[in-house]
Amino acid sequence: MIFSTLLLIQTAAAPLPKPLTETHMRDIGCVATLGLVADEQRRGVATSLRFPNVMQRGRSYAGIVGERVMAETGQPREVVRLAMGQAVEDQQMQLAEAEKRGEEGKPILDALVAKCLPLLDAEVPEKVPTEDELRFCAAIISLSAEEIEGREGENSVNAKAMRNLADILTRKYAAAAYPDDPNRSMGPSLRRAEGEVSLEKARQAELARKGGELKALSEAEGEEKYQRCIFLGE
Repeated sequence: MIFSTLLLIQTAAAPLPKPLTETHMRDIGCVATLGLVADEQRRGVATSLRFPNVMQRGRSYAGIVGERVMAETGQPREVVRLAMGQAVEDQQMQLAEAEKRGEEGKPILDALVAKCLPLLDAEVPEKVPTEDELRFCAAIISLSAEEIEGREGENSVNAKAMRNLADILTRKYAAAAYPDDPNRSMGPSLRRAEGEVSLEKARQAELARKGGELKALSEAEGEEKYQRCIFLGE
């Protein structure tokens, strides 16, 4: 009896959830927008590359927004998740309806992303690539170039583009690893960087042969790493 009375008191004293504000809905809308862009970037959709890389940061932003909305409104996680899902559906429908009218969805998505990027940057600033990441990316992109060349021939436009990307990443790695070398663009530091990238490439190739983490770049995590490397070389 006493326990039941206490439970009733606690239930009565519990604050009712508050409705979502315009700010909450704006942030949830940006979670949806960034999620749509991130999905296209993971799949390598060429048109999505006009935007900054939001794959990892967009996921972090979604978590921050979800926790904040729940804390400020008292709404349960299921309700917030439902609101995010509905925002995705609404934006997808908006883009689809534009295409049905013979209009391009690109300006609509561009406008949505333009409003959301400042919010994303404020909550989850772009991560500066580390030396290890640049070396890793130079190696992975170089391996990808070799694979494309083997499949499409040495004169393949795609292979040449990937080799150019690998060269850019190698130079970026050289500049990051040896910042005090005034001749890093063409000097000894670049040769050292090229040697280190070659070693990294051999290590990643061996991991692939043994069924390591990069065996299937099509898997979600591997594909995300691969796409981030593409962005770092831009």
